[in-house]
Order: sequence, then structure tokens, then C-alpha cells
Amino acid sequence: FWVDLANKHKVSPAGAVNYDNKDYIEFFLNGRVAMMMGGSNVIPMLKEKAADIDWDFAPVPGKSKGFGVAYAIPVSCKNPEAAREYIDWFTTPEILSEYTIRMPARATATNNPPWNDPMYVKVMNAAVDSKSPPLNPRWVEIRAMMIREMQKVLTGQTKSVEEAARIMTQQGNTMLGN
Repeated sequence: FWVDLANKHKVSPAGAVNYDNKDYIEFFLNGRVAMMMGGSNVIPMLKEKAADIDWDFAPVPGKSKGFGVAYAIPVSCKNPEAAREYIDWFTTPEILSEYTIRMPARATATNNPPWNDPMYVKVMNAAVDSKSPPLNPRWVEIRAMMIREMQKVLTGQTKSVEEAARIMTQQGNTMLGN
């Protein structure tokens, strides 16, 4: 789907594979792209800078897509009880509403402002089908490899999505020691 949007239907600006989220936000605000990926973190900016644009959110098609956030206590933590106490405190609806700039990790926090705004509610409803990234010390490295391989498909360096998936699986398994 993503590769076809860029390569077959040509709905992305030339060189889009090299752009980051800030670029896409500017393109969206200036009318150079009709849609962009984003989450709760872009709502305040869009409300401020795109007040004259009729914009909305739509969930990514399908199930088990998206990206969630999770808190974890490593096995090597010197004081897991204190870490758990902190997570319990930080994830109360009141604290999440006051101190977080992204959608809270706890659905009950959306009963409090600003998360009870209809735009945030749409994002939270879409998050029901999202998954958190794997809790693995090598996840950042694995994710970077996956992005590189996806970029190769978008630029034509890799012939197909299936080939890229095979390469990502092989490299990911090697990184994980499988």
C-alpha cells in the first residue's frame, strides 16, 4: 500500500523517502501533500497553525497497525519496587493529563482535558488496534535496519516488498541471535 502510494500513484513529493516528519508537516500546512502520518503529538500544532484547514484524523487501515507506548522495568533495575511505584504514579489519569505531551498510555486519562477533546478521542480509538514496539534492547537498531530496507523498496534499490520483508526477517533474526 505504502510503496504503491509513492511509486505507482506518485502521491508523494519527489525525494520523500529522505524527508522527516517536520518536512511533511510543512508540506501539509502549505498544501503540498493532502495527507500525512501523525498522532496525538501533532494535534496542538495543527490546531494552532492549520486553523484555516479542514483537517481530520483517519486510522491506518487494518488491525494491529500503528504504534503504542509502553513502560517497562528492566530485569537489571536496581530498585524495581521504586520503578513500579513511579510508573503507577506517572500513569494516573491526573498526572498523565498534566505532564504528558502525547496520548496517555492509560485510556482512563482521556476523561481529563486536553485528552477528552474529540480529536484526541479519535486518535485514542485508533490506538486500540495498535501495538507497542517490542521490549528488546536491540529494538532501536532493528527499527533503523527496517527503515533502511523500506527506503530501499521506495527508491527501487530492492525489487519488491516481499524481498524487503525477507531481508528484514533474515537481518532481524541475526540481530536477535536466532
